[in-house]
Amino acid sequence: MHKGFGGRVRYMISGGSSLPPEVLKTFYGMGFDFFEGYGLTETAPVLSVTTPKKKPVLGSVGQPYPASRSRSTAPTPRAWAR
Repeated sequence: MHKGFGGRVRYMISGGSSLPPEVLKTFYGMGFDFFEGYGLTETAPVLSVTTPKKKPVLGSVGQPYPASRSRSTAPTPRAWAR
């Protein structure tokens, strides 16, 4: 599988929406390091991302990127970021 991707892939990152845990487990099972991120395309490219420094948690988009600030406005499902 690695050769099919050119043999030089170091990381895979998904940033569109969260991936089903089964998809991530499949890529992990093939030996790929796969990370998830979150961002607002129209305002900023990356707000948070899982990293190789910490073991990824399925369903998590990781810690906020150091250059960003964000918060949740619970109990309503809205996010604030800059």
